[in-house]
Amino acid sequence: MYAKKLEYLKGLMTGLQIDPSTNEYKLFSAVIEVLDNMSDALADAEEDIAELEDSMDELEDTMDNIAEMLEDDIDDGDDDEDDDDDEEYEITCPGCGHVFVVDEDTLFEGGTKCASCGEKLSFDIGDCECGHCHGHKHDHE
Repeated sequence: MYAKKLEYLKGLMTGLQIDPSTNEYKLFSAVIEVLDNMSDALADAEEDIAELEDSMDELEDTMDNIAEMLEDDIDDGDDDEDDDDDEEYEITCPGCGHVFVVDEDTLFEGGTKCASCGEKLSFDIGDCECGHCHGHKHDHE
């Protein structure tokens, strides 16, 4: 954009046919040279800004992905990667309606507290005949 205007000024100075030995010619030449340098510096700065914007977009995407992964870990209640095979159960607190997830071990322990209101929740699994409960403590044992 500025390069075209600068070329116009150079052409205008040539068209004025100013004697190169005059102070006016020297002044106009110096001004045009400064403008030329400023135009180059501005173009470089615009390129740098465009590269920074691209980098910021990539960084923002990366941060969004990290935030999603962290939210998934929090939502899943997974503190350890070894717990991926554990079944999870969605519980709704009868006191406040808060919905949360407990793992199988918590279910077989017989209860937990609601993370929202602190109410003690009890789980009665009755006579479990699931076939894989050995090793878990049941209320009926």
